[in-house]
Amino acid sequence: MDGPRDGAPDLHGYRLGQDPCAAVRLKSIGAAIAPRDPESRFEAGPLRHDALDRAQCYIPLLVGNGKRRPDEGWFVDYTVTVGVALHKKTDPRAEFEAERTATDLGVDPETEVEEVQELGDKAYLLSSPSGEQELRVLEGGAVLSLGIAASLNWEGDKGPAPGDGEELPDLAPHKAAMISDMRDLMSALKS
Repeated sequence: MDGPRDGAPDLHGYRLGQDPCAAVRLKSIGAAIAPRDPESRFEAGPLRHDALDRAQCYIPLLVGNGKRRPDEGWFVDYTVTVGVALHKKTDPRAEFEAERTATDLGVDPETEVEEVQELGDKAYLLSSPSGEQELRVLEGGAVLSLGIAASLNWEGDKGPAPGDGEELPDLAPHKAAMISDMRDLMSALKS
């Protein structure tokens, strides 16, 4: 039974299967940026405990069909981060609200926070000054996150000339794709 019992939060049917990262299909982000790399992902070993189940994975996207340019130059890599935490004993609502401006690097007052309607009980899209985007959703005892980051890399024998760099792409236009893929993930974790 996943419903409230003895004051425990309602998990709304969310479960972490044997391989929670496999549930992340990224169809919308794949169409907007690049498909996920089916061969590569990093996941922290899932935590399974009476009080909390948690999983996190990092999924690279296959930019340029996974092939690097043969010449020297800059290229952009994209990584999607997915986090799932199922709080089985205590309600995570207070912590969810408290951490709404916190990123992996701490609290950054320049991080923009936008409330997202009609997604879970509460949802926020965080846009950091570095350009990363993260969508966080609270639904009962479940806290889910989906983030996109881009990194600029150099390929070639010689290093880039000083000041010779490209701009990171703007990830803000991918908000709708993130919301769509979050809805997919939420459904997958309930089946």
